[in-house]
Amino acid sequence: MSQALQRAERHLQAGRRAVQSQAWGQACTEFEHAARLQPAIPSLWLSLAGARVRAGQAEAACDAARRAVELLPAEP
Repeated sequence: MSQALQRAERHLQAGRRAVQSQAWGQACTEFEHAARLQPAIPSLWLSLAGARVRAGQAEAACDAARRAVELLPAEP
């Protein structure tokens, strides 16, 4: 596992802990770090979108959700 992937995983786990604590700003920060480290993983962007919705950042949530959808493979 690459260093960037390991760091992204640590941020993802920290974001999940923040979500459990309903610390939405911290969750956003952690998911943003994870998504920047591994920008090709749609689930990281979806996690960020969900945290942003809860943090009251609707427009930023839409941006993250769009990014996730762009990364998903097209269905035939």
